[in-house]
Amino acid sequence: MDWKLFCHLFASTGDFWQTTAVGRHSEYLTLLDKVDGTTRADKMVSSAMIQGIKALVGEDVVVSSEEDIRDVSTGFVIDPIDGSWNYKYGYSACCRVVSYLENSQVKFFAIYNMADSHCVCSNGTDFFHNSQYYTFNEKDISPLVAVMYN
Repeated sequence: MDWKLFCHLFASTGDFWQTTAVGRHSEYLTLLDKVDGTTRADKMVSSAMIQGIKALVGEDVVVSSEEDIRDVSTGFVIDPIDGSWNYKYGYSACCRVVSYLENSQVKFFAIYNMADSHCVCSNGTDFFHNSQYYTFNEKDISPLVAVMYN
């Protein structure tokens, strides 16, 4: 997977995030697992993201935190709604994450902030936001980006 292609797929257009979104309807917020906070919305978004990634890049390996968890050496790992409890109760501190791994190492990731509908992609030394590429020393970095990469 190419870094610029990854940025184009997940941050340059809002298409992926729009087509894989669900609204906060009460029936979607039903808790399916009270221990980890998984809601029906988590499952629906997970399924849509898996289908979306497979359609975009033809990638067979897509693992979701809401689905069958298995070791991935190369492929996509997603968290459809990171902060499920916050999402369920309408608190805007939640996001959606797509990571791409090669040889068991995170190469790129995209974080979509659901509160402001912005996406940031990073490869650990550079990041892409609002159609611009930056290096970490050129711009103040959100602590969220630094934490998500580590």
